[in-house]
Amino acid sequence: MTPSKIFDVLDLAKRARKLGEIFNPLFVGPPGVGKSHIVQAWAKKNNLPFIDLRIAYMEAPDLIGFPSIEVKNGRQITVHNLPEFLPYEGEGVLLLEEPNRGTSSVMNCLMQLLTDRKLHKYELPEGWIIVGCINPEGEHYDVNTMDAALRDRFEMFQVTYNKHTFLDYMKSANWNKDIINFVEAGLWTFKTPEELGNLPGAKYISPRTKSKLNAALRAGFAQEDELLIFETVLGTNVAKDFYNFRHNESPVMMTDLKKNLKQALGRLKVFSDPNNYKNGMISLTVKDILEDNTITDDMLADVVRTIPVEQGTVLIRDLEHKRNDDNILSRVCKQHKDVKDLFRSIMKYGK
Repeated sequence: MTPSKIFDVLDLAKRARKLGEIFNPLFVGPPGVGKSHIVQAWAKKNNLPFIDLRIAYMEAPDLIGFPSIEVKNGRQITVHNLPEFLPYEGEGVLLLEEPNRGTSSVMNCLMQLLTDRKLHKYELPEGWIIVGCINPEGEHYDVNTMDAALRDRFEMFQVTYNKHTFLDYMKSANWNKDIINFVEAGLWTFKTPEELGNLPGAKYISPRTKSKLNAALRAGFAQEDELLIFETVLGTNVAKDFYNFRHNESPVMMTDLKKNLKQALGRLKVFSDPNNYKNGMISLTVKDILEDNTITDDMLADVVRTIPVEQGTVLIRDLEHKRNDDNILSRVCKQHKDVKDLFRSIMKYGK
């Protein structure tokens, strides 16, 4: 499932808890695709407390409490001093981060918590839900096997990378425009560690990796260090692609068309060349023109005679819809006879 579906599953877990049922989602997916981040975002959206337990560095006493000896009724008994992070009231989210990186003793301690919502005499408040996030088992991950009994205490959901979800997040968070355009143009494709294998110059890149690149670009650095920073974050192969994208192959935007129309059209012509066709780059130009919505009929004619006809068709149709003006094509065709010839075979136009 896509990361955006995590909200739906957590809504389900919350409804089940209100009915007194136990439903413990476990989200399984490659690192950095947003599993834990989205769980925390859901808690924030619902104004719920959020406790993040990093199981990888816990020992059993960290979870169930360190033992001590007390004297009761003349007898020495062992009691456990429960950890301070455990909640005692209300509603909230208890996230078990990477339970399959815990030791066997810690994973065994989770059994009672997941089944009975207890640790010794401690009981998790009724309104709290338990959620887990893990990386899959395999040679590329330093994880331990969760046995069938522990797995059975979770409801497992496979989470995969989704380009559109990631783009929506980057845009809402006002990420660097070059990163957004690079991903949107399809010049970078997500690959799992298994898919990358031992490819020379390759590095595993996730949305979290891209956030590091965004942080570097926001903070700023010396121009001579640019390629070094990109290679460190992205690996050699993708770094070179991103560097060339920023400096040599950046998409033509509406600001470029307004600033220097001839130069911008020249770049569009290169992207439209069948021998060097870059569909993603042209799609970004079309998208930006639509979002800007200030293009004139004459400039529109220049663009549609430069880009492939199918892209020009999308541009004019969507522009007519956006402006609620069905006469854009007929106007442009009357003013520019060569444009009329371009569209004759694929669209109806005003006479």
